[in-house]
Amino acid sequence: MTQATIVKALGFYIAIGCTGYMLASMKNAYFHLLQKYVRLLWGWPHRFIKRIDDANSLFVLVEGDGQCTISS
Repeated sequence: MTQATIVKALGFYIAIGCTGYMLASMKNAYFHLLQKYVRLLWGWPHRFIKRIDDANSLFVLVEGDGQCTISS
C-alpha cells in the first residue's frame, strides 16, 4: 500500500471506527503507523487488533519518527 492509501484508510477508520465498519481497502492489507498516532485508533489495542486480524490484514506499529537507519 502507498502512504496515501494508508492515510486514507486509517483516516476513515478514525472517523467511523466506533461503528466497527472496516473499508474493503483495509482487508488483506498491510498498514504501518507511528506509535504517537496509535491513540487515535478506535478500540486500541484489543478491538482494533481483533478487527485487523478479522480483516486478514497486518498492522505494524513504528517507534520513533519512522526513519530507517542502516549502519555497517
